Amino acid sequence: MKNFLRIALLIASVFTAAHASASTLTPSLDPKGVTYIKLDGKIEQNDPLLLMTVLDSSKSKNVKVWGILLNSAGGSVDAGLQLALIIRQNHLSTFVTTNNTCTSACFYLFAAGEKRWAENGAKVGVHSAAENGLETDKATAATIRFSRMLATLNVPDSILGKIVRTPPQNMYYLTPQDLASMGVQFVPTPANQIQNILAEAGLSKPEAHNTQQDRLRARALNKAGLDSLRKVRVDEALGSLSEAATLYPFDAEILGNLGYAQYLKGLHEAALGTLLTALKVQPGRAMTLQNIGLVYAELGNIELAAQYLVSYVKAFKDPGLAVGGLRKWATDGTQSMRTQAAALALDVLRTSNL
Repeated sequence: MKNFLRIALLIASVFTAAHASASTLTPSLDPKGVTYIKLDGKIEQNDPLLLMTVLDSSKSKNVKVWGILLNSAGGSVDAGLQLALIIRQNHLSTFVTTNNTCTSACFYLFAAGEKRWAENGAKVGVHSAAENGLETDKATAATIRFSRMLATLNVPDSILGKIVRTPPQNMYYLTPQDLASMGVQFVPTPANQIQNILAEAGLSKPEAHNTQQDRLRARALNKAGLDSLRKVRVDEALGSLSEAATLYPFDAEILGNLGYAQYLKGLHEAALGTLLTALKVQPGRAMTLQNIGLVYAELGNIELAAQYLVSYVKAFKDPGLAVGGLRKWATDGTQSMRTQAAALALDVLRTSNL
């Protein structure tokens, strides 16, 4: 934390990106009483003062602010760094919701979150710094300094490399794999259901009756979704399973089934985010490992797909049956990427005498 503060205070240059209207900072209360803040629009120089004013007012009223919802295409980098410092000092979580954007300077805010959350469909983008729109020596030096600051926030080297290599006029959008590598939790939950996240994390105590009812309803929807999948009614399954995950977003089976339905629909990036979250909820769940392997195969990462398929065999209660399934995929030829991944997984298993 001290290192982050030292680096942030050293960066006095103001590198900006031209974007639309100034941001608004709005304290919000979800239907179940959770307080959070929305930041919407371009990041401006006075935003750090506005955020501190909102937080100080909340503290004076003994109101705990959970976190901040981000929807910004960037703006003042200097203000972004100050906002990031405030977020980290106040132990706020950060959240980017479906179809919202957090790019450029906004990424510093997102990375500063004590907990980082994203819905499937959220757009988080990065690029290198610019000076008056140009990639000058001063801007390049700033990119390096910014990257060092982000490293103190546990942003992995793979993402820092994307920042350095992406010119300021371009944008690299982080994939679900990128986001997962920096500890982002994926939730198929709309912002007005933040209470579900807090309850699962033990940060609030929702009414027990409502929680139980939501969970029972979610399980019923999960069953309906599975029935639809068996009948190859993928759209119908997606509807049921999405609603189930919204009601109860931390059930590994529900998330796993939703991820598989997304995979069948061809929504591979969304499926990867959902399945990686399912794996965090229940590490080592065999079917989740298998489905992640299938998704990676469709995304063209055969090596990583094979790794997950090998892990699936190891985790499955009947490894022989799992190997039989891989052999079928390796020879049927109907899905070439899956065939390659299954064949490679079988080679690894043979080499390892598993």
